[in-house]
Amino acid sequence: MTTTQQSDDTAQTVRHSLPPKKKQDANVERKRAPYISAAVARPHILETTIELLRTQPFPSVTVRTIAKAAGLHPSAIMRNFGSMEGLYDTIARELGKRVSSRSHLMDGPSLLADPDGILRTRLIGWLLGQGVDPKEIKIDQDSPGYQAVATRQGDVAITNATRELYAEIMIFLYEGFITFSPVHPFVNPENLTRSMQLLEEMRKFLPQIEANLGWDEKTDLSDFTFPMKLGSPPVDE
Repeated sequence: MTTTQQSDDTAQTVRHSLPPKKKQDANVERKRAPYISAAVARPHILETTIELLRTQPFPSVTVRTIAKAAGLHPSAIMRNFGSMEGLYDTIARELGKRVSSRSHLMDGPSLLADPDGILRTRLIGWLLGQGVDPKEIKIDQDSPGYQAVATRQGDVAITNATRELYAEIMIFLYEGFITFSPVHPFVNPENLTRSMQLLEEMRKFLPQIEANLGWDEKTDLSDFTFPMKLGSPPVDE
């Protein structure tokens, strides 16, 4: 017997020793991911993403990361939110609602330490740093967070225009503190409490400040041009 014949016989023996291939039953359908309605998928994706953002660096929270953690196909995120920017915008607004819903129960230091407020502010700052169009995440004066800050000034006898301007100032201070406090820590922890006390005392003088400026109920916020130019005060003629 030649070497070639021996090889053929060996190959034939191996083929006969292998188990037969299972034929695919034509009536058996391929397994598909279960359908989840938007009413269920949206809040599930939202909560999953929020938890990921709390525990992981923002850049690592991708479509695939979220989909895997949520147990959904990546297309579910695009289908329910349109894009990652759309998802993040929804998250920012949801976190803002959560903070505003309990802000009346918190004092200044507690508000600064609120985890939802911290996450929302830092997420927005990161998105802007990534080049996201500010119009996509713009906060209007009708937002719950803005209204919550303005409402906190309700016990001071000032006009609505002054109340809204003061609310804007406080929001800027809050967002700036949340964003940059890690690189500008308070040397003395008591300084944070004292800072809040100082702002509270300044708030009590808003009626007098408003009177000195000559503002009244007819003052329109559109009369102000931002950013304001700093310099010497105008001289009355």
